[in-house]
Amino acid sequence: MTEAAWARRPLPTPLSDARLLGRWAPATPAALTATRWDLSARLHDGARPPRTDEGAVERLLLVYEELASNALRHGRPPVRIELTTYGTWWLLDVSDAAPDRPPAPAIDRDPAAGGLGLHLVARLCGARGWTVTDGRKHVWARIDLTRPEAPGVVRVEYRTSDAAPPLSPRELEVLQHLGDARSTAQIAAALGVSTNTVRGHVRTFLRKLSVTSRDDAVRCARELGLL
Repeated sequence: MTEAAWARRPLPTPLSDARLLGRWAPATPAALTATRWDLSARLHDGARPPRTDEGAVERLLLVYEELASNALRHGRPPVRIELTTYGTWWLLDVSDAAPDRPPAPAIDRDPAAGGLGLHLVARLCGARGWTVTDGRKHVWARIDLTRPEAPGVVRVEYRTSDAAPPLSPRELEVLQHLGDARSTAQIAAALGVSTNTVRGHVRTFLRKLSVTSRDDAVRCARELGLL
């Protein structure tokens, strides 16, 4: 992943059918979690076009969390989030008051140490970039709501004879729970950890398995004989 993946580009101009889905201003990680739940509830209560793919919803929620948490950690308050839908797209705009701090994907870092959110976002969305407007940095991502995967993502058919990537015992536990169709909250309760910890494990094994969704991670792990 090169810095070109987060080049400075202007925000796309929405079409005439653009519709604002929500605005949020989380000030803490806990507040961010609450806004993510709010977005998830809206998306499951009719605030999405009829052609929306469930895999696209999952991608949007993950991109939302990654970009917003990156702004909270590395930007300056206030952090503001705006989500718009138009055509077959969602446009997510996350801004903060640090125009001098462009998004910088981590390089040569162990996935378990975190800091790889921008790499993951680049793989999950069809277009992305950042710009500065009125003294605020805007980091944006555009997601095709009709596709379960980002454009250009190729499904890899794994064989059980392929070399399996090393997953930690805890990552395998989380995968097993996902395979049993448990939610993030249910997994957190079963393991005695926070939902943010569960999501951290998910981000790590998505990268290790070179997939972009939880369902693909479970399928891949089964085909590799990990589950």
